[in-house]
Amino acid sequence: MGTIGSLVGGVVLLAGFVFAEQRASHPLLPLRVILDRTRGGSYVAVGISGIAIFGTFLFLTYYLQAIKGYSPIKTGLAFLPMTLVLMAASITASTVLRPRVGPRVLVVIGMALGASAMLYLT
Repeated sequence: MGTIGSLVGGVVLLAGFVFAEQRASHPLLPLRVILDRTRGGSYVAVGISGIAIFGTFLFLTYYLQAIKGYSPIKTGLAFLPMTLVLMAASITASTVLRPRVGPRVLVVIGMALGASAMLYLT
């Protein structure tokens, strides 16, 4: 019941934020910014990616410590290769690939690769 309550609370807070922003004379986040398809889509992609990486680190931490018997330090060190590859891929994608293929193609390919990796981990 706690998860459902948190979800309902989050939706209520989000609705309250939208309600307040619609009526504010100088909103913190003008809703036209979010309603732009390109910008709104990028926000959704970043949000989904953040949720996925949080879930990955959380459950891999549980797996490495509870199932594999790793210590907290060894678990943290086991995450270093993944972190380094993520950093290298983001730098390469933004400096080498983005000028050649554009951001939309990269977002679609990145989200597809991330989804297939999460499916593989299940």
